[in-house]
Amino acid sequence: MYKNNSAKTILEIISKQYCTTSDLMVLTNSGKNTCLKLKRQLKDQLEQENYFLPKSVLPMDKVVDFLKINI
Repeated sequence: MYKNNSAKTILEIISKQYCTTSDLMVLTNSGKNTCLKLKRQLKDQLEQENYFLPKSVLPMDKVVDFLKINI
């Protein structure tokens, strides 16, 4: 989907409301299995904080905080 990880690309991704697995792959610059592990870890953490999450996406603001991305 995205060819390079320029600042513009990163900002386009993090401006979305929800983060998909493919978005997480671009943000972390890692493969699908690693991203699925990160996604599961963050989802478990958010569910412990009583967040109700859609099936296959995560809130982008929580992903940015989790990955410590400086906007």
